[in-house]
Amino acid sequence: MNIEPVDTRSDLFRVSQPLPDELLAELAKLPLETVPFTKQEWQEDWNRRLLVPTQGSVLESIAEYYDSKRTDIGKYIGLDITKIDTRFWLDYEGFDCERHLDNDGVDYVMQIFLSDAPSDLGTVFYDNDQVRKAFDFTKNTGYIMFNNKDQTHGMEQKVPKDVQRLTSYSYFQTG
Repeated sequence: MNIEPVDTRSDLFRVSQPLPDELLAELAKLPLETVPFTKQEWQEDWNRRLLVPTQGSVLESIAEYYDSKRTDIGKYIGLDITKIDTRFWLDYEGFDCERHLDNDGVDYVMQIFLSDAPSDLGTVFYDNDQVRKAFDFTKNTGYIMFNNKDQTHGMEQKVPKDVQRLTSYSYFQTG
């Protein structure tokens, strides 16, 4: 796993290769349409499924793997992470996420891109109207964000027909 700040502010980090190849290979075999799902709270009208990991599933293994790396991740970003809680989002045709700030209940998060999808479906961070950092949607990469009033972000493209945009979204609890 590689984690590096995108600039001198040290509140936004690029993450690459967070998952081992074995977990990615197992995930690639999973027919995502068969995974139980619900809607994400506050996002009920979005074209998004909140996947529900079942016991012994690859999604559960990924969530456990992230949590097992909390000390290492914390060292990279200067936090004492006590728990990593992960959700899995499957976005489908028409999904988009306009520029926004996350709610105050979000402190530190990591979003990892987990499927093959067009690179322009990544997340873009802004400084006012200027792009601060555009993260390409590349499998097994993503970002860590420290939520604050300057972390405006969103997507610039909608998910096209016949594309599955799978991501993990992990909340860091700190001690």
